[in-house]
Amino acid sequence: INQVDGRVVAVGDVHGDLAQTLRVLKIAGLIEEYVGGAVEWVGGDATLVQMGDVLDRGDFEIALICLIHSIRKQARDAGGNVFVLTGNHEALNANGDFRYVTRGAFVETCAFAELQKEGKEVEEKKASLLDTLALMVRAAATGGAGGPPLDPTTALRARINAFAPGGILAREMATYHTALVVNDTVFAHGGLLPMHASYGIDKINQETGRWMRGTRTGDGQAGPPRLAVGGPESVVWTRVYSKERFADPFEEARANELLDNTLSLLKLGSDGRMVVGHTPQMQGVNNQNLGGKLWKVDVGMSSGVLDALPACLELAPDGEAQVLTNWNPSTSANRTSVSANSEE
Repeated sequence: INQVDGRVVAVGDVHGDLAQTLRVLKIAGLIEEYVGGAVEWVGGDATLVQMGDVLDRGDFEIALICLIHSIRKQARDAGGNVFVLTGNHEALNANGDFRYVTRGAFVETCAFAELQKEGKEVEEKKASLLDTLALMVRAAATGGAGGPPLDPTTALRARINAFAPGGILAREMATYHTALVVNDTVFAHGGLLPMHASYGIDKINQETGRWMRGTRTGDGQAGPPRLAVGGPESVVWTRVYSKERFADPFEEARANELLDNTLSLLKLGSDGRMVVGHTPQMQGVNNQNLGGKLWKVDVGMSSGVLDALPACLELAPDGEAQVLTNWNPSTSANRTSVSANSEE
């Protein structure tokens, strides 16, 4: 369990949308963006939990990975922290399933591969990697008539080299968590079920990390862990909790029982709660069912999903939960206070 004194901010799925991610982080008071593209962590001792699905459906995935890597170091230096969860789309890419990768993201991957090659300009380019990638992708993806030619074989090879277990970006994703507990709250992309809690969060995280790193084992190479990424009841794929409307009272009662059992197994106490992403919520960030103990923070903010208004969840150390959004950015009323266990 990660015990923190500062506020905790949960940001849902961002799916390759750099602009929307910067917006939501500024709404949360975590970063400032300066002329020239420099981004600075200003969140002090706050903890950011990005709920996974950085990848797919948008053009600026690697730029986002670089951004998160940068502000994580800054946050830790300031007494805060940044955690990223493994989502189902990170798992898809590590498995070589690229069906949701946009053309712009393939261009970005090729550009990133070029930056890894030896050359006299490499260090200079790496110094402003996020800006370099953003400019390359924007020029290619909006270049009229579909942009410049993109060789499919080259693009596929670059993608595999980067994201297959052991690849440079897969190793970065190995630092992510499949599930995470901060204070009295557990975070998971799809959700945590009793069988996951019984097995152990630490074991699940370790196994996912070994897979992403391409760790060698006695019989070859570590494979994708079933409980983490291996099917509809895995941590990254389950939608047991995240439906906006349950089909009937029995389905909701089952989900509520699973949630209560999971929180009990994790020993989170009477104020324990869970935060999930994975399923876009048409009504925005909410805890509208399951006794208010389940927060759903995927609002579909990426332009590749719903292009919805950016929003996130802020948890204070005293248990108060607030939904932060820019629905009225000209005023200070961008915080909607919601009791931590309210269904209203």
